[in-house]
Amino acid sequence: METNTVNRSRMKLVLIALIFFVPLVAATLVYYHRSDLPLKTNSHGQLIKPPVESRWLLKAATLPKKWHIVYYPDNCCDKLCKNVVDHLGQVYKALGKEKPRVDVVVLVDSKQCDIKTNPALHVFVMTEKDIVRVRQAFLKRDMTVPSLFIMDPLGNMMMYYPQHQPYRMVYKDMKKLLRISQIG
Repeated sequence: METNTVNRSRMKLVLIALIFFVPLVAATLVYYHRSDLPLKTNSHGQLIKPPVESRWLLKAATLPKKWHIVYYPDNCCDKLCKNVVDHLGQVYKALGKEKPRVDVVVLVDSKQCDIKTNPALHVFVMTEKDIVRVRQAFLKRDMTVPSLFIMDPLGNMMMYYPQHQPYRMVYKDMKKLLRISQIG
């Protein structure tokens, strides 16, 4: 009878120890091996790792430190380009009170582009040197130059979107970045 009570007491002690140590061991394993876990991310764009330093692209002296939604079209004079610019203007308007923290930038190859401007839209004409520099930055990472990407306030291209990504996904990512970010 006495061994039965001792066994119960030991079992309770082991159970109490497990209650405290199992979460500690699990947390340690997740902390040190989180890259091995198949975690689902909430971002809709593709993260650029490491980010592409590109403050020079937007002529750093002319723009304040804000988040930038940057569009780099293949052919800026076609209907698709004008459609994308209109959608990005709608994304900007949808940001509401966060609009002062964001700029929408369109990078063009020539001054002949006729893009309807709105207060949030900045159009930059890229030189041939800038175009080559952007392509080289992405070729180093075995990537093609994205047409739509997000640039953080420090001047890093940090997320890009594949062709034909729904613009509400850009909006959702921007809302999340602005909510989390303490800069810009």
